[in-house]
Formats: sequence, structure tokens, C-alpha cells
Amino acid sequence: MIRLFYILSIIYGCCSFVLGQKVRLEISNLQPKVGEYITVQMTSSIGSNFELKFPDTFQSGMNTMSGMRQEFINGRSNTIYYRTLSGFFKAPGVFNMGPVYVLAKNKKYASKMFKVSVGDVDDALQIQKRNVKPSTAKPPVFAETYCSAEKIYRGQSVFVKSRVYSKKEFSSIRNYNPYSIGQKVESFKYRPKKELDWEPKDLDGQQYLELLFEEKVIFPQEIGTMNISSFEMVLSGYGNYVVRSEPKTVKVLELPKKNQPAGFSGLVGSFEISSSISDTLAKSNTILSLTMNIKGLGNLQHATAPEITLPEGLELYSDPIKTKKFTLCESGYEGSVIFTYPIRVLIEQPIVIPSNMVSYFNPVTDSYVTLESDRIHINSNLFIPASSKDTSKRIANGSIRKTDLVKEDVSEQKEPWNNLIEYISVLLLTSLLLFGLIKRKRDKQVDLRTKEFLVPKKQDIKMGISEALNPKLEISTSLLKMEHCLFNYCSYVLSQDSLKLSRNEIYLLLNNHISQENLKNIQVLFSSIDSFRFGKNIADMPFNALKRDFKDTLSALIS
Repeated sequence: MIRLFYILSIIYGCCSFVLGQKVRLEISNLQPKVGEYITVQMTSSIGSNFELKFPDTFQSGMNTMSGMRQEFINGRSNTIYYRTLSGFFKAPGVFNMGPVYVLAKNKKYASKMFKVSVGDVDDALQIQKRNVKPSTAKPPVFAETYCSAEKIYRGQSVFVKSRVYSKKEFSSIRNYNPYSIGQKVESFKYRPKKELDWEPKDLDGQQYLELLFEEKVIFPQEIGTMNISSFEMVLSGYGNYVVRSEPKTVKVLELPKKNQPAGFSGLVGSFEISSSISDTLAKSNTILSLTMNIKGLGNLQHATAPEITLPEGLELYSDPIKTKKFTLCESGYEGSVIFTYPIRVLIEQPIVIPSNMVSYFNPVTDSYVTLESDRIHINSNLFIPASSKDTSKRIANGSIRKTDLVKEDVSEQKEPWNNLIEYISVLLLTSLLLFGLIKRKRDKQVDLRTKEFLVPKKQDIKMGISEALNPKLEISTSLLKMEHCLFNYCSYVLSQDSLKLSRNEIYLLLNNHISQENLKNIQVLFSSIDSFRFGKNIADMPFNALKRDFKDTLSALIS
């Protein structure tokens, strides 16, 4: 019985240690060679402020990725923070890696420490030379297709280069036949060269000349094996040499279905999200710009506008505007995509826009990550008047008693009665005020009856076009007149005041009166005007082209 108790105690202690481990360090290879890349991954369940001091001979900082993911442990969902990076050792020896420290609640948590034995690269080369047969030596002239990866996920990119190596510089190239890819892909040229040129390269300790033909970043669109055929050419100058590269294959995997978020739109890489509003104070019928910024590295060209949830008091004024601010690199597109949502304020009151979610797949950790933007507050400073607030505070503090307030009110009410002249004066002023209010109300009713909505005519729309295109107007004024003229055309077609309708309501009603092509033209014009009003790259956009499209489209519609 005592022996069983000891065994259970040991098992319980081990389990407690494993479950209680809050910081972990993982190293892909504990016996690398000099210059051989290894992957270092740090994970934590308590925070993301990792602290790890690397040995002086370790070159780190390449391909750094960080984020968080959800894991289920013992039936509970836990947030796991991670950081992954690659690097290599520049000298042989035995080095300590770790521990990783994470500071949480004024307490430091540490991971285990590992010893890494780095072998000398000369020893590895000697072993290679003894095992390599002479027939496998590289020829003096050969072609090569380089692929950055042999296995990727759909949505992930692969970097492909076609190049020729030679011991001598050939003077001409003939009959170049480039490689082809049988599967459906998106292909983008990367750093296109102006002219072909031989450049010296060190290849496995031998001096070669490299001729780089093209570099491409490829996004496969189909699951399965992507076959890259050979490319070939004839080199002339020292005789004629026909060179042909070996075909390559890249395995494209489907994204995992397990734990895939409901709102996943196909983003693959590593990203961050942020949101902002153009103004936190807004009156009724004010147009605000809500921006969602998706920043990171991956297939940013496929980023779609996140679905936003608007509370009561706000409505989406038009379709979101997409602004691209990314550049192509070997691992895909790097930068950001900004989505601007024009939003109309319906009621002047405190409003909270809830946070929005964006999910992506991280191929480094083989997991889905869901990002959440910050909540946005509008008109949060709208409270009771300051005088009432001060009085309330004084009552709460006990400096004024409610009975005193009542006495003051009574005394103030009794003062006019003490003097007959004052009482008669107040009565006359009150009568005059009532008379003025009644007269104003009658005049307003007459105004409302006379200012009924009149359906615009074609002539009104033509005049509106001329006014909007006046070259003396500023861009902002011209845009407002363009938008007003478009609303006039919609009112002309619908025979009702389109200013009282939202954009979506206008499009829905116009669908019953005009063709799909004309409806599409109107939507494009509204979106273009919004881009100039709410976009961030107005100076780069051709305003004269917008004016031409506006004039041609509306003139054709009213004709």
C-alpha cells in the first residue's frame, strides 16, 4: 500500500510539472554544422514579452514570426503566444541556448536550457568529399531551376529562379525555351533585370559565372503536385552548348479544415490588424471614415474587406474603399491593405462600434490565428449639462441641502408677487412671446406646404453637370456638386427624393427602372467620388479622368 502511494505521488508530481510549464523553448537541431540553419521557437501561456540571450556566434533575426493561437488543454481553451526565428552558428563549439524568460505579474518564468553542439563545416565537407563519387561533380556548364520550397499550403507562395552556371562567359544565347507550369497559378515577376549579365558566384567552393534569367513569386491555385518543366537554350561563343534544367515539383497542400474559423477568408501568412475612426465626435447626418488596416507578410493581394457590425445609430454609407500599400518580396506581399468604410451617423448620441475579427492561417505554426480589432467610441462625452452636473455634485457632497433648494425656488417664485409693476411687465412679455411663437409656427406650416419636393427635370441635371465641372471650383466643392447631381438623376428616375434614401435603397429601386449596365455605371461613379473624398491617396488619382467619366456617363444617361 505504501509502495502504491509513492508511485501515485511521483506520477502526480510529474503531471503537475508538465502542466505547470508556462514557458517552452524548442530547437529544431541540437547538432548542426557551422552555417546550417536551425529554427528556434519560443511559446508561452502567460505573455508574449519573450527574453532570450543568444550566444555571440549565433546569427539570428531571419524569418522572425510571432503571434498567438488557441489550444485546448484538459477541455479548456488557452491562449498560446509564440515567436519563431531562424539562424545559424558562425563557429564550432558547444553553446548554451536558453533559458527563455517571460515576465508576468511581476514574476519571471523560465524555460529549460539546451546545449547545442556545433560541428566544424570542414569536417562535414571532408566526409562529403569521401562519400561523393567523381561522376556527381558539377559540370562546367549547366542550367538550374531553383524553388524556395518543396511543400507549401494553398495561398502560400514559392520563389522560383531560372539560371545558368558556366566556367566561361558565353557571348550569345539562342533558342531560349522557358519553363512552364501545368497547374493554375498566379505568377508575379520579382526584380526584373534590364539586361542579362554574367556575374561571378561561388558554388560549393568553385568559381562559376551565373546568368540569371528571371525571378518569379508564384501562388498556386490548385491542390496537388505543381510540376515545373525544364527550360533550355543554346549557348554560343566557345562552341555551341545545349543546356537544359531538371524539372521541379512542389507539393501544394490543402489548408486544414480542423479548427478553421467561420470567418476565414483565405489569408495565409502572418498579419496584424488595427482600426481607427476619422472623428470621435459627430452630429446627425455626418459622414465618418472607419478604417481597418491589415498589415503583415503573405498573400495580401487576396485580402477582402472584413464584415463589420454597426450598432443602432450608424449605417454604412457606401461600399468600402480598398487601398493597397504593399510590395512584392520572395515570401509574398509585404505591407498593408487599408479598408475605408464611409459611415453615416443617424443619431447624435454615445455609440460604441464593436470589435471586428480577421482570421488567417500561419504556415510556420500550422495553425489558424484570429485577430480582434479595438472597439471604437463615438460621442462618448455626451452627458447631462454642466450646470445640472455641478448641482448634482454639490447635493451629493452635502454642501447644498434639498430643503434649501426648495426654499430658494419658493423665494424666487414669490419675488415677482411683491411688486405689482413687475408682475404686469412679466405678464405682458409672456403674452408677446406666446403671440410670436404662434405666428412663427403658422409661417413654418405655410413654408412646408410651399416647399414640397419637386421632381428634377433633365434641364436641372444638365445644369448640375456644368456647375460640377466648373474649372474654378476646388476639388472638394466639385465632388460635392457631382454627388448632388447624381442624387438629382436618381430622384429624376425614381420620382422621389433620393436624399432621404440610403445608397443600397437607391440601387435596389433603380434596378426596376434602368438596365444593369447603367446601374453599374452609377455605382462606379458613386464609388469613385467616395474614393476622392475618403481615400488617402487623393493626390495620386487622376481627377480629370473622373470628371470626364462623370460627364460622359451622366450625359449618356439623360440622353
